Amino acid sequence: MIEPKKIIRTKRKTLSLQINENGELIVRVPKFVSDTVIKQFVAKHRTWIDKKVREVLFKKSQLKTYTFSDGEEFLFLGKKLKLTFTHISSSIVKKTSSVVVSGDRLLIDYSKKAKAPELLEKFYKGEAKKIFEERVNYYLRKFNEIFDADYSLKKIKLSSGRRILGSCSASGNMNFSWRIIQAPVEIIDYLVVHEIVHLKERHHKRSFWLKVYKLKPDYRQSIVWLNENWFYLRDFLRDKNFD
Repeated sequence: MIEPKKIIRTKRKTLSLQINENGELIVRVPKFVSDTVIKQFVAKHRTWIDKKVREVLFKKSQLKTYTFSDGEEFLFLGKKLKLTFTHISSSIVKKTSSVVVSGDRLLIDYSKKAKAPELLEKFYKGEAKKIFEERVNYYLRKFNEIFDADYSLKKIKLSSGRRILGSCSASGNMNFSWRIIQAPVEIIDYLVVHEIVHLKERHHKRSFWLKVYKLKPDYRQSIVWLNENWFYLRDFLRDKNFD
């Protein structure tokens, strides 16, 4: 039987189990619960624990390790693009960036192959900033029309968040994880809508979700997609993913 990696005692009233991202068991219990009770609780839920550990370890085994080799696939806006090292005209690079999207390919000049990880990160962040600004502006106009409001775009910042994909401050500034640019646009739209509604509703009560529905009726599908896929995207281009 799997032994708890950590037992956390707080003022809570109930016992709970958590399998962390490394497949380890975390047990949260009230302060004065005995070790015997904890062992019994863990034993009672052994089947659930074993199942969740297998699921987490399997997902970890599916994480992609990047080699930055010619023909390797990278996700961008939900589509698989092949990394291709080729000659790129300097005039084209000056007009765009060191990474150029052409059809189903991500083009990088041969001379910059050694810098591919850094160039790709710069490219993804740059595209994320542009797309978030575009989608926020679009849905802000839609929100103002539907709810007779007068909100405007203030500041958008990119984050490297793994757990929090987006946030909205009381002053209206928004933060988004740039790595979500790997996902389809409809997923990005859901995150944008979620934060825009927080300009009006600073909670997740029914009135919040009703407004989300008005702006994006299929938002539940996006939540399901994120629950199933964000695990595989959240460490994109981190050092530990390099081979």
